[in-house]
Amino acid sequence: MSVRATTFGAKGQYEAGENPLKTWLEFDLVETGNKAGETGLHLRHAWGEWGAFGAGQTHSVFMDITIFPNSLQYWGPPGMVFNRNPQVRYTQQFDGSRLAVGLEQQNAGLDAGVLHEIDPEFATNVQAKSVAPDLTAQYRSEFSRGHWQLAGVLRALEYETKNNAMPEASGSDLGWGVNLSTGIRTIGQDMLKLQFVAGEGIASFMNDGGSNLAGHNGDGVAVPLVGMLAYYDHYWTPKWASTIGYSFNDVDNRNGQAADAFSKGSYATANILHIPNEHIAWSIEAYWLEREDMNGATGDNFRLQFSVKWDFSLGAFIPSFNT
Repeated sequence: MSVRATTFGAKGQYEAGENPLKTWLEFDLVETGNKAGETGLHLRHAWGEWGAFGAGQTHSVFMDITIFPNSLQYWGPPGMVFNRNPQVRYTQQFDGSRLAVGLEQQNAGLDAGVLHEIDPEFATNVQAKSVAPDLTAQYRSEFSRGHWQLAGVLRALEYETKNNAMPEASGSDLGWGVNLSTGIRTIGQDMLKLQFVAGEGIASFMNDGGSNLAGHNGDGVAVPLVGMLAYYDHYWTPKWASTIGYSFNDVDNRNGQAADAFSKGSYATANILHIPNEHIAWSIEAYWLEREDMNGATGDNFRLQFSVKWDFSLGAFIPSFNT
């Protein structure tokens, strides 16, 4: 039982010369990194926009938050691009579409893999190096029954030895990714949500699994992956809804990775969501999850989750279950 998904924050809009200044500050209680599983303050958004220019931390330009399934689950599908980054962004709005370009903080990551078996001391001194921000771009088009979005990323991935370690090692590779997503309204309020992503060295953009760089034939290279998401949101009535879908993140491992390196994560879910009024929602959700390692070892899990969401905001409430 946990209250870590509790979210609180504030949005503001102010007249600031020729354009309004829009701001967004938001936290939740989900600790990550070496504090994963604990309850503590975790920054989600610290963002401001003035006209076409934006700066701060928010959803990556490379992702599409609007395809998140209609679910109260916090983390979401493994094959979804999901990353909130410090960034600067320029967005040009058109009639029914927009083009955004950003420079985002790079999240370096290196899998030293079998080096730990060959030379543990050397392996602990090899580290990823961030030399430049990621270049991201997105084109999004809205139409009468939904949207489609195409996004891309280019990143300079490097590695080096630290602390004057011997022998010295260094190298670089180009990371890249393409993310195509869409949300299509079918019957009534029902929505079909689809995403396909492919690239090399983009694991840190994914919701789960993998490394950006890994050893391969004596060199450090960007690790290829493919991710997919397919979900359908169905509304039985205005107050009852269900979501069913499947997602995976499939990594093409490099030969320098350890046998137990993440290779594939699969995730299937179904739920019943009840929204009795604009301030309350609850759900019962079923999950099947499977992990496969580079050596073919697998493990799976099934769970049922019951969630309650209370709205305790002081302002107007807009129901939303995909953020």
